[in-house]
Amino acid sequence: MKILFVYDNLSKTGGGSQISSLMFFKEYLKNGFEGKLLTTKRIFEIDPSIDKKNILLCPEINTDFLYPFSLGLPFLTRKLKNAILTFNPDTIHLHEPSPLSLAISNFADQNNIPIIDHYHTEHAKIRMSSFPLSLLFNERGIMNVLQTSAKNQILKRAKKVIVPTEFIKKRLEKKIGKKITIIPYAILDRFFKPLHTTKYPPKKLILISRLERQKRIEDMIHVMKLLKGSYTLDIYGDGPDKSSIKSIIQENNLSEIVTLKGWIAHEDLPVVTKKYDLFVSMSDFETFGITYIESLALGVPCVVYDYYTTREVIPNSMAVFIPSFDPRIWSETLLRLRSNPDSYFRLKKSIKEKYSQLEKYRLKAVIEKMIQVDNSL
Repeated sequence: MKILFVYDNLSKTGGGSQISSLMFFKEYLKNGFEGKLLTTKRIFEIDPSIDKKNILLCPEINTDFLYPFSLGLPFLTRKLKNAILTFNPDTIHLHEPSPLSLAISNFADQNNIPIIDHYHTEHAKIRMSSFPLSLLFNERGIMNVLQTSAKNQILKRAKKVIVPTEFIKKRLEKKIGKKITIIPYAILDRFFKPLHTTKYPPKKLILISRLERQKRIEDMIHVMKLLKGSYTLDIYGDGPDKSSIKSIIQENNLSEIVTLKGWIAHEDLPVVTKKYDLFVSMSDFETFGITYIESLALGVPCVVYDYYTTREVIPNSMAVFIPSFDPRIWSETLLRLRSNPDSYFRLKKSIKEKYSQLEKYRLKAVIEKMIQVDNSL
């Protein structure tokens, strides 16, 4: 079977959707599929090991002066059309609602090539703090409107839609019917490690995220103002709001306890994450939250905002769920965990005892479900 993956808006600051898309593509090749990835030349910066013969390159628009990523042209060139038809894919997997993906969905429709669409992001909720991106990505921002419109058109044309959670499935069924399959993001085997539980008060917090307003990193920094002397926070990731986040840290004199560590390669995350006591996230934006499960697989409990994604994805006893953005409530919760090591120990012990609940997120289990969707068309 021949599979064409499309992911053209690649970035070194890319999050779970980019990681999962590239992971899925490589796994299809390992499972005997003939595959091509239609993307920009930036793929070779992000993954130098990828084989050039499996890549269909599209012309790109470099937007580094605004935002650190590249985007394919908003139309299919004659050369690309011919390349797709020559490859003759049995299915096309679309991973982001870029203008190019919209053009490909139209081209696929005209040529009777079935589309599988992957729902990764709530594009209408994207927010950025840094000017001029704050004008493009806001409640009525032109980029939010265009991406949401493109996504809706792609969803209607798709033969199958893959979503990571039951919540998203139920919401989309009202729009597009019953062609939806739930498949979570996959966690690589390197994150599944033998766990050791010892009793001690937590001290070191880790946050792994793209640095954008909707991730509520600024809110977490305000929590840290109330945790001086009790916790440190290291933030891993990059993104367009890095400068504004750095300014907030400096303005609040938090440089000694809050550190921006920068972007980190995905293969280095297991070694780094395991050094911390708690993973924290106030985000209410995630469609899945791959870093939640990666942290849990490494034995690091989570303290997260309480909403539909965290409740569905994270087993109850492995995390603390906080139904508020109030910094005082967050600081009080974290201080209780530090002053009562028994409660922190129970979280770690629960991860170890119920580790089997995380097995469904292993790459092998996830890719088997993906292949079943292709075979059903």
